[in-house]
Amino acid sequence: MTVASHASRPVSPLALVALILAIVAAGAFVVGTAGQLPEQVASHWGFGNRPDSWMTRDGYVRYMLVFAGGFSVVVALLAGALPRLLPSQTNIPNRDHWLAPPRREASLRFFANHACWLGCLVALTVAAIHYTVVVAHRFRPPTLPLAIFLAVIALFLVGMVAWIATLYRRFRSLD
Repeated sequence: MTVASHASRPVSPLALVALILAIVAAGAFVVGTAGQLPEQVASHWGFGNRPDSWMTRDGYVRYMLVFAGGFSVVVALLAGALPRLLPSQTNIPNRDHWLAPPRREASLRFFANHACWLGCLVALTVAAIHYTVVVAHRFRPPTLPLAIFLAVIALFLVGMVAWIATLYRRFRSLD
């Protein structure tokens, strides 16, 4: 493969394969652990850590698969495509510099690749949230394991901070 053919790809194979693998892994985990859930699954917890919304197991599994796969793809597509479609709305330091013709394609490729990594983070977070639901149903009545749930949220936030820091490091200020 020549450098020119690699440069013309909007997304690197590594980022795309990582996104696909994260979605497949999340989906496989949801399907593989669905049997540990009862027929009626608590899908939301309110005050006092009490379930306040329920779904059938099949409905819950479908929802989580759509959320893990569909939402991850939508996030990746939007984060990767919007800078190309709406460059004037792209919020990065020195936008005009980074999106000027000599740097435009490399910058847009970075956005597309970086968006795939964001999609991976979303898919894996959905799988981790599903894990908390599985653990919750080991108790009667189902009780959300707050330590696990808060760890999942904390890890997601750490991932988002790392993702944003990488974005801003790539598009650092020219001052």
